[in-house]
Amino acid sequence: VWIGGEQLACYEPATGKYRVFEHASGQAGSLGRGDIRCILEDSHGRIWVTTEGSGLYLFEEEKGAFRAITQQDGLPSDVVHQVREDAKGRLWVSTNHGLAR
Repeated sequence: VWIGGEQLACYEPATGKYRVFEHASGQAGSLGRGDIRCILEDSHGRIWVTTEGSGLYLFEEEKGAFRAITQQDGLPSDVVHQVREDAKGRLWVSTNHGLAR
């Protein structure tokens, strides 16, 4: 179970434990700054996280780290409100400056 706000947490019911993910300045693989706006588990079981000001993040489970997708990668804005998956498995990302796919 994923929980977002000022930080991101994952509750693992099997163990009863939480893993907490926070921004760590200068640390590769950490979340960026900004509140968590949306969390999506896609049809492939991948976790996507949107932030208010740091872009979109993909959780890379095997590394225990996040990969950032930002304006530098082609997003219209780093203020990302929602991410949704359509019936064809494509992600749609809503930002302050429009949609991205």
